[in-house]
Amino acid sequence: MAPEQITGTCAVDGRADQYALGCMLYEALTGRQPFKGDSAVATAAKRLSSEPPPVRSVRPDVPRGLDAVVMRALGRRPEDRYPSAGHLADALLPFADANTAQTAALAAGGRATPTADGFPGGPLWPATPPTGTPGPRAQVGTGRGRPVEEPPVRVPAAPARSRLDPQPRWLSPALVLVLLAGALVGFALATGQVDTRSLPDLGSIRDDPPARTEPPAGAAPAEPLAVAAITAFDPPSPPSGKVGGDGEENDATLEALIDGDAATTWRTDLYRSAEFGGLKDGVGFALDLGSARSLSAVELTTTTPGVNYELRVADERPEQLDGWRRVATVTNADAETTVTFDEPVRGRHLLVWVVAPLPGTPFKAEFADVTALGSPATGPGGGTDA
Repeated sequence: MAPEQITGTCAVDGRADQYALGCMLYEALTGRQPFKGDSAVATAAKRLSSEPPPVRSVRPDVPRGLDAVVMRALGRRPEDRYPSAGHLADALLPFADANTAQTAALAAGGRATPTADGFPGGPLWPATPPTGTPGPRAQVGTGRGRPVEEPPVRVPAAPARSRLDPQPRWLSPALVLVLLAGALVGFALATGQVDTRSLPDLGSIRDDPPARTEPPAGAAPAEPLAVAAITAFDPPSPPSGKVGGDGEENDATLEALIDGDAATTWRTDLYRSAEFGGLKDGVGFALDLGSARSLSAVELTTTTPGVNYELRVADERPEQLDGWRRVATVTNADAETTVTFDEPVRGRHLLVWVVAPLPGTPFKAEFADVTALGSPATGPGGGTDA
């Protein structure tokens, strides 16, 4: 029972079901309930006044991303949870591709000898799926501006290695529950309505020449600039008339772009076509540099080579794309790209705006790192806008 069901202080909606599912996932993954008191009343009181310990504090071998999903579903306030069941389904989807052979072995009651990975029968969340093995199909969210199809999904990131003993038998139901959670949420969403209008794609947003990818002769050395904040940019109701976004795009993993760890990534949602399923013109993320900076270059690392994106800047963060100044376009990007400006570009906010066509399948864009290079000077003479 969610806190708002106990107190009756606000209307109860589907986010209460997210809370219940979060409690089930927590217990399945850790072997204990997130809240436990001496009585039902004491347990309810704990839900109103405290947060459960993170999943990884009990089971360090659970992926960080899955821990974050469960803990967000357990938010005490409805607004702390996912905006819709579609968002929760999207968040669970990357963890649906567990090692099915290992799951089957545990379900049968076997306990194989641990491997070098620390898991009997191999890791439960493999970095590379076995060839020839089809992945599970799960519905993706169908809320406003969300993707609508169910492509097979593989887990792209390397798993956290366990130092624990072989997995106890209760972990098998946990994996089954994760799979069923995504499938059930997707099934419920399939009965709803979604605007899948396929309107003309923007044909002019990549009409400027490709950006320089080498420093100009005699350029002064640039230094990495500190990032005060990073946010998703998924504007609603674009001028093209498409459905538009909902203001979020896997926000929980945005910090991976600036943590200096190439093994952590942020990706867009999964879309049914290279044109964002006809739902939107693009999506991206914005860096707040704290104050106006003179930018000389931007370094980006992507795990989906072939992605297309624009670089845009602004002094104040606009809510719509037309408020950003486009300063570079990269088409068919390499895994590592350095975009160097002929003249320094000035602005406080830097937007990486991903445009169609998306690499596939499934259709998405994924980045590991982004670094803005330039001068920390903020005075009027620090550079010129492109």
